[in-house]
Amino acid sequence: MAALVKLAFIRGSGMPPWLAAAYADHVLAECVLVGGARRAARIAVKYWKDKSTLQFIGMKRPEEFLGKSREMVIALRETGGYFESFLWSSNNSVAVDQEFWDAVDHVRSGRPNATPLQLHAYAVWLQVMDFNYGDGTGEPGFLRRQAAGQRQLHRAVSEGTLRWIQPLPGGRGDEADAP
Repeated sequence: MAALVKLAFIRGSGMPPWLAAAYADHVLAECVLVGGARRAARIAVKYWKDKSTLQFIGMKRPEEFLGKSREMVIALRETGGYFESFLWSSNNSVAVDQEFWDAVDHVRSGRPNATPLQLHAYAVWLQVMDFNYGDGTGEPGFLRRQAAGQRQLHRAVSEGTLRWIQPLPGGRGDEADAP
């Protein structure tokens, strides 16, 4: 019943629809706990070109980490404290494609005349690296969209290094071609 009351407050909160949906999803997932363990595994994905992707990347960040550099967060984590986000119930990923990786490569290589979209891709990549590695959560990750529809999951290991996990077994992937 408490979840329904929380949902009522979300409705008129003025949050962007995608963020209100994330909060509603979390409130409902909190109800599905057994022995304190999450039992409602879901994934939340935002396409890299969306203007609100940077906000999405940071929405699970613990309050203690807000406004801090990667190095400051790592030092804070080394104190042994426990840091948890409110929106802990879903696994978050940023959907990327070859255009994203080409844009990141363009900016990282130092080539001149980067477009606003290329700079946005680089900002998305940097923020994922900072939060994934710096926060020590492995999140968010990358969900790669390919032209053939086959999806591959990517987990950032450290800045500049990505480990590529094999395509999902048996999945066509064509159902996920839209962002």
